[in-house]
Amino acid sequence: MKRNIDLNEISDGRLYSSGDMVKADCHDCAGCSACCRGMGDSIKLDPMDIWRLKKGVGKEFTALMEQEIELGIVDGMILPNVRMTPEGDVCPFLDVYGRCSIHAYRPGICRLFPLGRYYEENGIKYFIQIHECARKERGKIKIKKWLGIANLKAYEDYIWKWHGFLKDCENAIFGLDDKNRNILTLYVLRSFFEAPYRADDGRLHGCIQPHVAGILAGDGRLSGGTYAGIAPKASLLIAKVLDQDGNGSVESVLEGMRWVLSMRKKYPIRVVNISVGAKPNLEQRQKKRLILGAESLWDAGIAVVASAGNDGPERGSIASPGDSRKIITVGAYEEIRRGRTRMGQRWKYSGRGPSDTCIVKPDLVAPGLGIISCGRIDKEKKAYVEKSGTSMAAPIVSGAVACLLSEYPDMTNVEVKLKLRESCISLDEEGTGWGLLNIGELL
Repeated sequence: MKRNIDLNEISDGRLYSSGDMVKADCHDCAGCSACCRGMGDSIKLDPMDIWRLKKGVGKEFTALMEQEIELGIVDGMILPNVRMTPEGDVCPFLDVYGRCSIHAYRPGICRLFPLGRYYEENGIKYFIQIHECARKERGKIKIKKWLGIANLKAYEDYIWKWHGFLKDCENAIFGLDDKNRNILTLYVLRSFFEAPYRADDGRLHGCIQPHVAGILAGDGRLSGGTYAGIAPKASLLIAKVLDQDGNGSVESVLEGMRWVLSMRKKYPIRVVNISVGAKPNLEQRQKKRLILGAESLWDAGIAVVASAGNDGPERGSIASPGDSRKIITVGAYEEIRRGRTRMGQRWKYSGRGPSDTCIVKPDLVAPGLGIISCGRIDKEKKAYVEKSGTSMAAPIVSGAVACLLSEYPDMTNVEVKLKLRESCISLDEEGTGWGLLNIGELL
């Protein structure tokens, strides 16, 4: 929603980044719900808001339309907003105690208040609305902490792109006749709101190739060997299944798997690393397709290693195809020290099972926090960068498997899996499978 305003009239005249401190802390809004009343149709919802509400409330879009949300016209577009009650103009999610019943999955605008967003050419800045909040005694807090959004950078990128998309629609809509204007508005409504929960069904996310490839088989030449990979003498055959932002589809990954199988006629492929995964809520049919694709590689005699995903640590958060019974699934783990005591700690976002079919996952864990490997010269502008996640842990295991097979070339993928299990360091933590990868014992 556009607001043609003078920032100097509604703010302190400054723009802030997410790491800046601002006077926005309302001390948990104790005893106050002023911003949940009398807001009219101002609480506009984006597709992610609807997705969160659906998951949190347990209702589909059509069910939410019956009571909690309504449609309105915003800059020529039909978009949803929170429906205030006829009695008192109160948010329908406000409980009898005057507290937000959906606080954990509240809309982005609610998270933002009393801040506002300012859209620049390449991103988002924030401003403090000095007249909006009824509570005058507010404490200082970092914006990113106030928002409480995991992976805020990705969220900001999404909001910026959504804003740009709506702006493009707005610019186009007034040049259309009534028929085509209706087609455009209904398309946006149906594609992004009525069915936002199926929008991720075919989407997969993973790590860009250079970092993963470097972990597995980089020679560390530009670091004097310091950042060499696990198996620097391994030969790589790389299937590109993601775009430049690390996103792809189920079909693109399956096509990559089919290509690998076709390449076996030409190359002696022994290990496949899959640092790509779909969200745990992937539609069952699509999930099965991914699992069958990965298992087709396994059935061909290839040792398939997949990342567990970064949607943990809750149970049932394993990413597909890592929830396959056959393949080797890797979670992320980091060993830390406190004083003289060595303590293990599984990376907090590492996916864990059980799978939908009650399979214990991951099979094992490997280091996945702060892994230094090859960067993208076109993007990071650095030869080596640091990344974290199960996408980094998986190639460590894949590299170890490559070393094992170079030593014992006649081993089958089943024997590789058993050897990994036998050699792992047992950990007394849920979600670590057989334990921590032990390359010394493996080889």
